[in-house]
Amino acid sequence: MVEKWLICFVETKRWGWWNVFTIFRKKFSHTFALRYNSLTQSWILFEWSSKGLIIDTVPRDYVACMISELKENGVVLEIEKKPHPITFPLLPLYCVSPIRHLCGIKKLCLTPYSLYCELQKNGGVFKFGTENNI
Repeated sequence: MVEKWLICFVETKRWGWWNVFTIFRKKFSHTFALRYNSLTQSWILFEWSSKGLIIDTVPRDYVACMISELKENGVVLEIEKKPHPITFPLLPLYCVSPIRHLCGIKKLCLTPYSLYCELQKNGGVFKFGTENNI
């Protein structure tokens, strides 16, 4: 079964050390992933934030609100998970790291925008969002 993920890029209002790296691409200051699991008929959220790693099911109505917000203020790529392991260490651990590993991206990406560019090079397909967010 092909595992496809929606990789979401948004601006975060929280201030942290990562803002040093994302100051010129504020719309790419955070990233997280969503996937629909057809076996359980549920949406899965995969996110690293200041609250730690979140892997949880999300109600459909909440995902509908998230997608509506992402269409207005975010950028979303769809990508198939790569089946090969990653040899580069997971550290530093911030929102980009687990998404990079989830998608099978070997190249080190320091910012959500560099992850966005690398995902596009690896078959990521623009799903929705607005062009002025890029």
